[in-house]
Amino acid sequence: MAWLKNGLIVLGTLFFSLFAGALLLIYETWRECEEMSLPSLSAAIIFGNEFSEQGEITPDLCLRLDRAVELYKEKKATIFILSGSNPNVSLAEHEVEAMKTYLVEKGLPEHHIVLQAKAGNTINNIQFAKLLLDSLECEMVFVITSKPQLCRALLITEQSGIPSVGIAAEVSGGFLRLCLTSLQESFRLLYFLAIEQWQIPDELLIPEFDHQLRYTSL
Repeated sequence: MAWLKNGLIVLGTLFFSLFAGALLLIYETWRECEEMSLPSLSAAIIFGNEFSEQGEITPDLCLRLDRAVELYKEKKATIFILSGSNPNVSLAEHEVEAMKTYLVEKGLPEHHIVLQAKAGNTINNIQFAKLLLDSLECEMVFVITSKPQLCRALLITEQSGIPSVGIAAEVSGGFLRLCLTSLQESFRLLYFLAIEQWQIPDELLIPEFDHQLRYTSL
């Protein structure tokens, strides 16, 4: 049974190395984005987040939206694409409407906000944002999401032909929750690298590939 024991040790070591590498990549991505000097771009994509049980914007989503407000006040971006994260289109529409209301109350003009409600995951968020960016003739875009998710989001935009700059939003709940969220995201990142990245269709680079795009420009 020595071979079995040795095999388990090798597999455990490999798993730990992959897991640690994913965590390091997540950390280095948001650290580099925080340290870089931000350019002035036309647009920013803000990824949605789950609503609370009461149907209210979560603290994590507020932190993402606050980063968007900072970009606007610093005149770094003028167009903001709000992307819903719920597979249920009606709930996603409610989500982006709530996000819009929050931003308007913070001083963003309504006509600078674009709502995108047909997306249930990060890949679909970027997929439909790609179509919007092409229609708006934006060559580069800010990607605003939480620190742990930023690495995966930037990998998807890169593979989708969207030049982007990451904006790392804080995670509510302090350092412990940031660690727990990063642990969860490391599994998603490994799954993306192993499986999902190969499922991104080549048609993603063609603006006309999906004629069912649903969005509202206010």
